[in-house]
Amino acid sequence: MANRNLLQCGYAIFTNAILHSLLLPLKSSYVRTLLESGVQPSTKNVFSADHYRAIADMIFDSITKGHEIESSIILDDWLPEQHEKEKLYLLINSFKSAVTEKQWQKIGAWKMKS
Repeated sequence: MANRNLLQCGYAIFTNAILHSLLLPLKSSYVRTLLESGVQPSTKNVFSADHYRAIADMIFDSITKGHEIESSIILDDWLPEQHEKEKLYLLINSFKSAVTEKQWQKIGAWKMKS
């Protein structure tokens, strides 16, 4: 795999101001694994996220870019249990003030289908 910037490997997510406490610094051994795999971090600080944070970031990124989430983000694929979904919904509620009313309504509709 050729060297790639991390932003080229996935979503460019900017929810750190909202969800910053949920990021964990990657241990140096994991950073070494990334480098050995050809992934070149764009900053010297590399963080990881659990499924909840990653899914919340994906929802925020998609909804703020105007993408539909109802058919593209299938929550049961990652979090099939209701208590897992409730944990995610609490996290998603933390960025309500960062989206428009229309975007929030789309998130609400997605929650109802999930």
